[in-house]
Amino acid sequence: MLSLVKAFISKQSLPLAAICLSVLTFAGQLIITERYKASIKKDNDRFLEELRWEFKTREQAVKVAEYLSLQTNLKEDSPKSEYDLLNRLGWELSFWLPANLYRKLGQAAVSPTLETRRELIIEIRGLLLGEKAGNLTAGDVLYHAPGIGKHRK
Repeated sequence: MLSLVKAFISKQSLPLAAICLSVLTFAGQLIITERYKASIKKDNDRFLEELRWEFKTREQAVKVAEYLSLQTNLKEDSPKSEYDLLNRLGWELSFWLPANLYRKLGQAAVSPTLETRRELIIEIRGLLLGEKAGNLTAGDVLYHAPGIGKHRK
């Protein structure tokens, strides 16, 4: 084995050995660089996907909030445009809300109570935020109406 190495590094093959070493070094650097690039791309792709999901989550949360707000303030004599908007939002929500939450949204329209809406908001919050939803409860959801704070001195 030693004689083979000595023969390879002999004076006649020294340029060939230098070329082989250069090629191996270049190939090693290329492999390491490409793996590093792939790792960075994978991390960036994951981060971009998380950003897209957060953006989509916020869009859907806005639709739910708008729907519940309009539904809360809807009156018999409300303009047709408000009914049309509620219908459009309701149909859009049917495309992504799970069936049980969509049904609860419909029930909140039929028998609207503040507590029903607050519970629904918490459930949808859990769906949209997953583990990030935290421990917010229905009692923590803000609601403003005329006369709020009158009991304070």
